[in-house]
Amino acid sequence: MKKYIKTLLRESLINEIESTDKEKLLQLINTKDIDNIILALGIADSQGIKFKRWEIDLWSADLENANLQGANLQGANLSGVLLQGADLKGANLTDAYLQGANLEGADLTDANLRNTHLIDGYLRGANLQGANLQGANLTNAELQGANLTNANLKHTDLIRTILAVANLQGANIEYAYMGDVNLFKASLQNASLKGSELSDAYLQGANLNGANLEDADLIDADLRDTSLNGANLQGADLNGVNLKGANIKNIKNVDFSGALNVPKQ
Repeated sequence: MKKYIKTLLRESLINEIESTDKEKLLQLINTKDIDNIILALGIADSQGIKFKRWEIDLWSADLENANLQGANLQGANLSGVLLQGADLKGANLTDAYLQGANLEGADLTDANLRNTHLIDGYLRGANLQGANLQGANLTNAELQGANLTNANLKHTDLIRTILAVANLQGANIEYAYMGDVNLFKASLQNASLKGSELSDAYLQGANLNGANLEDADLIDADLRDTSLNGANLQGADLNGVNLKGANIKNIKNVDFSGALNVPKQ
């Protein structure tokens, strides 16, 4: 009976929608029904209808495995939303609120997450290859095993973020706030962390071959067993850094005097 009533409501709303009737589209979206959301976003996109910030409120909605490829969710409230396995390739999530959202295994390839709020978000195993996360807040977020190859993380908040065994090859992580970040055995080959704040960061076993750490703050960071072959550490603050077992071959013009357990080059 509930499903029948919901279907009637949806059909009634669809029949009333005019080409520019944004209010009716918002009614569909805010039912939090996955079919209604996808339908309304599709109509809005085809008609060039734009939603203002906070007009879309999907707090705690269940969108598991939803196909939201290319969806415009700019400024939407998606806090606590279940988006496990969702297809969000190329989606626009600029300024969206995803605090505490579950995006485990979601596909966010080339998605725009600029200035997105992802505090306490769960993105374990998510695919964020080529995604734009510039200025996003990922404090306390879980991204273990996530794919962030060539992603833009410039000026992001990654404080206490879990990025263990994540793939960040070629990522732009310049001037990011990464205090207490967990990058255990993460892949950071050729990534740029220029000017980033990495004090007390946990990077044991990480691959930083060819990475740019120029002017980075690495005070008291744990770099045991890391591979830094050919990395750029010029101007980096290495006071208290633990380099036990690290590979520091092909690193030139760097002052290791304040670092601990510095291996022979």
